[in-house]
Amino acid sequence: MSRLMVRRKAHRRKSYIKDVKRGKGVKLKRIPATRVKGATFTIRDIGARGRSIRPRGVPQLKKGRMTEEIERVLGRGKIATELSDKEWAEVFRKTKIPAREWLGMLGTQVARRKYAGKDEPKRLANRKRFERAISILAREKKGKLIPKEAIYKWSKVMTPRERALAMPERGKRKLAEVV
Repeated sequence: MSRLMVRRKAHRRKSYIKDVKRGKGVKLKRIPATRVKGATFTIRDIGARGRSIRPRGVPQLKKGRMTEEIERVLGRGKIATELSDKEWAEVFRKTKIPAREWLGMLGTQVARRKYAGKDEPKRLANRKRFERAISILAREKKGKLIPKEAIYKWSKVMTPRERALAMPERGKRKLAEVV
Protein backbone atom coordinates (compact mmCIF):
# COMPACT_ATOMS: atom_id res chain seq x y z
CA MET A 1 0.00 0.00 0.00
CA SER A 2 1.15 3.52 -0.64
CA ARG A 3 1.71 6.09 2.08
CA LEU A 4 0.12 9.53 2.32
CA MET A 5 1.66 12.65 3.85
CA VAL A 6 -0.79 14.37 6.25
CA ARG A 7 -0.30 17.95 7.43
CA ARG A 8 -2.49 18.76 10.43
CA LYS A 9 -2.98 22.46 11.10
CA ALA A 10 -2.67 23.93 14.58
CA HIS A 11 -6.14 24.44 16.04
CA ARG A 12 -8.04 24.91 19.27
CA ARG A 13 -10.14 22.02 20.58
CA LYS A 14 -13.52 23.16 21.93
CA SER A 15 -14.47 22.71 25.54
CA TYR A 16 -17.15 20.14 26.32
CA ILE A 17 -19.10 18.65 29.22
CA LYS A 18 -18.68 15.02 30.18
CA ASP A 19 -20.68 12.74 32.53
CA VAL A 20 -18.39 11.37 35.24
CA LYS A 21 -19.65 8.60 37.49
CA ARG A 22 -18.80 9.28 41.12
CA GLY A 23 -20.14 6.99 43.81
CA LYS A 24 -23.88 6.53 43.41
CA GLY A 25 -24.61 9.50 41.17
CA VAL A 26 -23.37 11.08 37.96
CA LYS A 27 -21.68 14.47 37.94
CA LEU A 28 -21.07 16.74 34.96
CA LYS A 29 -17.46 17.71 34.48
CA ARG A 30 -16.34 20.52 32.18
CA ILE A 31 -13.32 19.72 30.02
CA PRO A 32 -11.61 23.04 29.13
CA ALA A 33 -10.51 24.03 25.63
CA THR A 34 -6.97 23.08 24.64
CA ARG A 35 -4.56 23.99 21.89
CA VAL A 36 -3.45 21.29 19.44
CA LYS A 37 -0.08 21.81 17.77
CA GLY A 38 0.31 21.35 14.03
CA ALA A 39 2.06 18.22 12.85
CA THR A 40 3.18 16.40 9.71
CA PHE A 41 3.06 12.59 9.56
CA THR A 42 2.46 9.72 7.14
CA ILE A 43 -0.41 7.24 7.15
CA ARG A 44 -1.21 4.16 5.08
CA ASP A 45 -3.51 4.86 2.14
CA ILE A 46 -6.75 2.93 2.78
CA GLY A 47 -8.77 4.30 -0.13
CA ALA A 48 -12.17 5.93 -0.02
CA ARG A 49 -14.10 5.92 3.26
CA GLY A 50 -16.41 2.97 3.70
CA ARG A 51 -14.64 0.94 1.01
CA SER A 52 -12.71 -2.18 1.90
CA ILE A 53 -9.71 -3.50 0.00
CA ARG A 54 -11.64 -6.66 -0.95
CA PRO A 55 -14.67 -6.47 -3.23
CA ARG A 56 -17.95 -6.60 -1.27
CA GLY A 57 -19.22 -10.08 -0.52
CA VAL A 58 -15.88 -11.74 -1.27
CA PRO A 59 -14.63 -13.96 1.57
CA GLN A 60 -11.13 -13.62 2.91
CA LEU A 61 -8.81 -16.46 1.92
CA LYS A 62 -6.35 -18.30 4.11
CA LYS A 63 -3.00 -17.52 2.52
CA GLY A 64 -1.39 -20.50 0.80
CA ARG A 65 -4.21 -22.98 1.48
CA MET A 66 -4.93 -23.65 -2.19
CA THR A 67 -1.24 -23.96 -3.08
CA GLU A 68 -0.52 -26.30 -0.13
CA GLU A 69 -3.36 -28.61 -1.18
CA ILE A 70 -2.20 -28.62 -4.82
CA GLU A 71 1.36 -29.49 -3.72
CA ARG A 72 0.05 -32.25 -1.43
CA VAL A 73 -2.00 -33.86 -4.20
CA LEU A 74 0.39 -33.42 -7.13
CA GLY A 75 3.62 -33.78 -5.15
CA ARG A 76 5.48 -30.92 -6.78
CA GLY A 77 5.75 -27.16 -6.45
CA LYS A 78 3.10 -25.85 -8.85
CA ILE A 79 0.90 -22.84 -8.38
CA ALA A 80 -2.80 -22.73 -9.22
CA THR A 81 -2.43 -20.60 -12.36
CA GLU A 82 -0.04 -23.12 -13.96
CA LEU A 83 -2.28 -26.21 -13.72
CA SER A 84 -3.73 -27.96 -16.75
CA ASP A 85 -7.30 -29.26 -16.92
CA LYS A 86 -6.20 -32.83 -16.09
CA GLU A 87 -4.20 -31.64 -13.09
CA TRP A 88 -7.16 -29.62 -11.77
CA ALA A 89 -9.40 -32.68 -12.14
CA GLU A 90 -6.86 -34.79 -10.21
CA VAL A 91 -6.65 -32.17 -7.46
CA PHE A 92 -10.45 -32.07 -7.10
CA ARG A 93 -10.65 -35.90 -6.97
CA LYS A 94 -7.89 -36.44 -4.37
CA THR A 95 -8.31 -33.34 -2.22
CA LYS A 96 -9.30 -33.15 1.46
CA ILE A 97 -10.99 -29.77 0.95
CA PRO A 98 -14.75 -30.04 0.23
CA ALA A 99 -16.06 -29.00 -3.19
CA ARG A 100 -18.05 -26.08 -1.74
CA GLU A 101 -14.87 -24.62 -0.24
CA TRP A 102 -13.00 -25.05 -3.52
CA LEU A 103 -15.84 -23.24 -5.26
CA GLY A 104 -15.60 -20.38 -2.75
CA MET A 105 -11.82 -20.08 -3.06
CA LEU A 106 -11.87 -20.14 -6.87
CA GLY A 107 -14.82 -17.72 -6.97
CA THR A 108 -12.88 -15.33 -4.74
CA GLN A 109 -9.91 -15.47 -7.11
CA VAL A 110 -12.22 -14.66 -10.03
CA ALA A 111 -13.90 -11.80 -8.11
CA ARG A 112 -10.55 -10.22 -7.26
CA ARG A 113 -9.68 -10.15 -10.95
CA LYS A 114 -13.18 -9.06 -12.03
CA TYR A 115 -12.15 -5.74 -13.52
CA ALA A 116 -8.94 -6.98 -15.14
CA GLY A 117 -8.98 -5.61 -18.68
CA LYS A 118 -6.82 -5.70 -21.77
CA ASP A 119 -4.28 -3.41 -20.14
CA GLU A 120 -3.61 -6.15 -17.52
CA PRO A 121 -3.10 -9.29 -19.62
CA LYS A 122 -1.70 -11.48 -16.81
CA ARG A 123 -4.59 -10.76 -14.41
CA LEU A 124 -7.10 -11.34 -17.22
CA ALA A 125 -5.45 -14.66 -18.16
CA ASN A 126 -5.44 -15.77 -14.50
CA ARG A 127 -9.12 -14.88 -14.15
CA LYS A 128 -9.93 -17.05 -17.18
CA ARG A 129 -7.84 -19.92 -15.74
CA PHE A 130 -9.75 -19.79 -12.45
CA GLU A 131 -13.09 -19.62 -14.30
CA ARG A 132 -12.01 -22.73 -16.24
CA ALA A 133 -11.09 -24.44 -12.95
CA ILE A 134 -14.60 -23.71 -11.64
CA SER A 135 -16.14 -25.38 -14.70
CA ILE A 136 -13.85 -28.42 -14.21
CA LEU A 137 -14.89 -28.59 -10.55
CA ALA A 138 -18.57 -28.49 -11.54
CA ARG A 139 -17.97 -31.34 -14.01
CA GLU A 140 -16.02 -33.42 -11.47
CA LYS A 141 -18.47 -32.98 -8.60
CA LYS A 142 -21.64 -33.26 -10.67
CA GLY A 143 -24.69 -33.15 -8.39
CA LYS A 144 -22.66 -32.28 -5.27
CA LEU A 145 -22.52 -28.53 -5.83
CA ILE A 146 -25.90 -27.09 -4.96
CA PRO A 147 -27.04 -23.90 -6.73
CA LYS A 148 -27.88 -20.89 -4.58
CA GLU A 149 -31.48 -20.85 -5.84
CA ALA A 150 -32.05 -24.35 -4.39
CA ILE A 151 -30.50 -23.39 -1.05
CA TYR A 152 -32.72 -20.28 -0.89
CA LYS A 153 -35.78 -22.37 -1.73
CA TRP A 154 -34.88 -24.90 0.97
CA SER A 155 -34.42 -22.13 3.55
CA LYS A 156 -38.15 -21.35 3.31
CA VAL A 157 -39.42 -24.89 3.97
CA MET A 158 -36.66 -26.74 5.87
CA THR A 159 -35.18 -26.32 9.31
CA PRO A 160 -31.43 -25.61 9.35
CA ARG A 161 -30.74 -29.19 10.52
CA GLU A 162 -32.85 -30.75 7.73
CA ARG A 163 -31.16 -28.51 5.18
CA ALA A 164 -27.68 -29.47 6.42
CA LEU A 165 -28.57 -33.16 6.22
CA ALA A 166 -29.99 -32.75 2.71
CA MET A 167 -26.79 -31.23 1.34
CA PRO A 168 -24.70 -33.96 -0.30
CA GLU A 169 -21.35 -33.03 1.24
CA ARG A 170 -22.39 -31.82 4.66
CA GLY A 171 -25.16 -34.34 5.22
CA LYS A 172 -22.85 -37.36 5.48
CA ARG A 173 -20.64 -35.60 8.00
CA LYS A 174 -23.61 -34.41 10.09
CA LEU A 175 -25.25 -37.86 10.06
CA ALA A 176 -21.99 -39.42 11.27
CA GLU A 177 -21.88 -36.93 14.16
CA VAL A 178 -25.53 -37.51 15.10
CA VAL A 179 -25.39 -41.33 14.99
